[in-house]
Amino acid sequence: MAVEYLLAQNPKFKAQVVNINRLKFQPCNACDKCKDNFKCVINDDASGLISKVEAADVVVVASPIYFTGVPGTLKNFIDRNQAQWYKKTGSMKKKKGIIILTEGTAKDKYFRPAESEIRAFFAVNNIKTTVVLKFKNMDEKGKILEDKKALSRIKRAAKLLV
Repeated sequence: MAVEYLLAQNPKFKAQVVNINRLKFQPCNACDKCKDNFKCVINDDASGLISKVEAADVVVVASPIYFTGVPGTLKNFIDRNQAQWYKKTGSMKKKKGIIILTEGTAKDKYFRPAESEIRAFFAVNNIKTTVVLKFKNMDEKGKILEDKKALSRIKRAAKLLV
């Protein structure tokens, strides 16, 4: 919901929203074969999403916090970027990235591990973290759209993308 609101701030944004929970992919099996040819031996939806990340100018990752980390599906996808780690070069085009995190309590410390995981994913994909938005007390679905301060922060983040 926060991503859709972010994108609605500028109708010129050409975006593709991907719900990672609708993809079918396996976790990294740590075979390390990607070290040689920079490609994962597993051919599934993760490969296609990695290609989309490579082609994008801006990447937005929005996630709830689960036990101080990102949900398992997102973590599995981040781990599947191991080939990106091996092929990372300074010649790749720098992209912008936004992290949007929500959690159900009011404790800042619960954001740190999830933010770190997403920043690592951004780093291996040559994505500069442009802004990190953290929203507390967001247990109920859709609550972020009722929070005027949250919406204002998302609007400001959208301006950084142009």
